[in-house]
Amino acid sequence: MSDCRVCVECGHRVDALYRVFSARNIQLLPCAHCKKIVDPFVEFDHIVVALDALRLRLPVYRHILWNIQATVASYTKILVAIIFFSTYARLFSFSPEEPFKDVLHNLFAFAATLIELLAYTAGCFIASSILLFTSSTNFKLTFLKHVEATIVASASSILFVTILIWSYEPNFVALLRLLLLASHIVSTLALVERRGGNILVACMVVACGALVRGCIRWVLTGTPPPTSLPLILSLFG
Repeated sequence: MSDCRVCVECGHRVDALYRVFSARNIQLLPCAHCKKIVDPFVEFDHIVVALDALRLRLPVYRHILWNIQATVASYTKILVAIIFFSTYARLFSFSPEEPFKDVLHNLFAFAATLIELLAYTAGCFIASSILLFTSSTNFKLTFLKHVEATIVASASSILFVTILIWSYEPNFVALLRLLLLASHIVSTLALVERRGGNILVACMVVACGALVRGCIRWVLTGTPPPTSLPLILSLFG
């Protein structure tokens, strides 16, 4: 197993998640540090894991970020869905009755969402590199790992499909974005704790990423820096 594997309960590095006896027979291993099962989610269905992620459970984010090897194709599909639903949520906030009334404006909004996501990820990467510069661990958090964490955290954007199906007030979108903010914090915590970070560091990293995203949005669209809670939450979806 890769040295990136972790115990989902305590976050400590482990050498293996399970022992294979045959094609249909494996034994889950206990963690040497906390004595609990290293990763019980390896036996769970993907739907169950996704639902647990919506519950903002830190062990699930550790499992997704460190203990599974998702393909580039799978992350690309998720990213496309994230961009679509996040863009629709943005257009819905400005024009609830006709969010897709202008094709060129829609295409620009899609491109802007992608650029903003990359800017947010870059902001998080720079912030974590600075805040954890004096960490005593030798483990390095790469930019690609931050991209992965952003995609995992933003996957909650799929809930924006509800405003495609049913009629909701714009305030409902703000509630979904609040869930996205919490998801970004938990996902970032699962990332930075490998370098000795904690919840405070995770919040600071997310805040820096949102600040960079807000600046890029200002450059792209001329939207001034957000001054209200709904506008601040719009930086997360």
